[in-house]
Amino acid sequence: MQPTTEWTCLNCGKNFKMGEWECVPGTSIMHTVARKDYWMDDAPTDPSNTAQRASRTFVHNVPPEKTIRDKSSGEAVRVPGGVVIFSRGHFDTTNPEQQYWIEFHGVTCTKERWQEVYFSANEKKELAELDIRNKQAQAERTVKEANDLLAQVKAREAKVAEAKGGKPHQGD
Repeated sequence: MQPTTEWTCLNCGKNFKMGEWECVPGTSIMHTVARKDYWMDDAPTDPSNTAQRASRTFVHNVPPEKTIRDKSSGEAVRVPGGVVIFSRGHFDTTNPEQQYWIEFHGVTCTKERWQEVYFSANEKKELAELDIRNKQAQAERTVKEANDLLAQVKAREAKVAEAKGGKPHQGD
């Protein structure tokens, strides 16, 4: 995955590029962007061990350490790298610098791959059943909305026909 290199800040509305992390230059106010979810297929291979499946993975140097110049003294100051924590293989962030470096290092996978690795056979079965129920409910909502719309159209046709002195159309 190629890392994103341009964003729009949700706070100030500015478009900015990689390295321009501050909303107001020279302050600690950082840009905030749309939340992104990241998935890691780091689950233990023993599907019965649910305790290990609830573990955390620490990814260091996101963002990496950097050296900056202190504005008042002019001295070089080392800023240590950050750490992001994938809890049960998931991490989300609105920090564009974290998003860039996670994508740059390519340590993530798709949500589908994460589900394949993290979910037990029972969880996968329950998820499939839930998906079927959600699709059925959506289909029922769609049919109800179509029927409601049809009833509204028929009611309008009846009013128009009544106003003209005729009988309403008797459709199917």
